[in-house]
Amino acid sequence: MRFQEKIKNWIQTGIFNKLPGSQPQSSIYLSKKKFTDPGNASLAFLHAREKLFNINGWNNVRTLGKTVFTLFEENGKISKAVKAKVGQYIRISSSGPFPPIWVMIHEVFEGFNIAEFIVRPAASPLNHPEPYERFYTSEATGVFRVTLSENVLLACKEGNNDDTLFENTYNSINSPKLVALNSAWYYYQKYRWKHLTDYLIH
Repeated sequence: MRFQEKIKNWIQTGIFNKLPGSQPQSSIYLSKKKFTDPGNASLAFLHAREKLFNINGWNNVRTLGKTVFTLFEENGKISKAVKAKVGQYIRISSSGPFPPIWVMIHEVFEGFNIAEFIVRPAASPLNHPEPYERFYTSEATGVFRVTLSENVLLACKEGNNDDTLFENTYNSINSPKLVALNSAWYYYQKYRWKHLTDYLIH
């Protein structure tokens, strides 16, 4: 049985829900670019801020491993908005056998040299909900941010418990296949988010 088929089988058999809890985990993915000219730095920040809030535009990043981001309004209809706002949903569809992950935008902030939004796990807003992944705990948060400080443009994705594969993670691992599965998911997340932060500042 191929690895992806094993993952699908483990999801269907509910193996993830049988694992005891563990301590929260945090993660950060960061990209930066330094400018010599303050004017160019300011223009680059404005462009990065525009790309940050244009969720549908993230699909222009061809190196995201076939991840598809779709923005939805509160009523469950696909949104063509180029600027995300509080209350909207994002469906993150990954390659492989994993069902989509849904998050809701809970906070949006724009300042003179900072722009960010915060997402948390959510159920599908569709009238006929599709199967969605329950990998993230209810306490998980994700922060997407761009900042400009001393001509240095930064883009980052911070997370708390949002890179954990299982809804209920574990303190000890006895099964090699669970180790492999969690490792594969971690590196996939690292690949996806680092390429996204690179995209935001270039």
